[in-house]
Amino acid sequence: MPLVFKRDQLEQLELAIDSDFEALDDLAAEAKQSVLVYETAILRDQTTDQFEASPHIEAQIYEDFDAFDRDRYLMEDFHNAPAEEKTSIAKQFSDQRFRAFAKRIIFENYPEQLKESEKDDFRQKITERISDEDDVPWTTKQKAVEQCDRMLESREDIHSELINLRNYLESL
Repeated sequence: MPLVFKRDQLEQLELAIDSDFEALDDLAAEAKQSVLVYETAILRDQTTDQFEASPHIEAQIYEDFDAFDRDRYLMEDFHNAPAEEKTSIAKQFSDQRFRAFAKRIIFENYPEQLKESEKDDFRQKITERISDEDDVPWTTKQKAVEQCDRMLESREDIHSELINLRNYLESL
């Protein structure tokens, strides 16, 4: 599938190629009037599977790409801001995913910027995630222990490291 851009997006790419925008406009007009292009687009829409939105924020990152443009400057501000300003900037994101990821970054790197109740909430969520017994797309504590057990059967060369890792996992 070729990459398709709006004209203003193409200009923003600052490619080192000379583009004849008048010729490109003529080609775009021709493509828009093509019955074959129209029918192909309809067929694509009819045959494309619609996926249910994931409840897991990590998998939602591929949805609503326009949000990246809307919040681009806030993302830059967030990453460049001193620790004490990050929470305030995080609240300004228009996209809830970005607010959630920003709060995770703050929790991991600047926990002193959060209220104790917010830190407790994060710790609880982490505990729930690693202890989850459902079929989830991340490695849980139980999955990691089982993987250690499998490796203990076949990896004599790292036996003591695996035992230490398994003991650590069991202590979580």
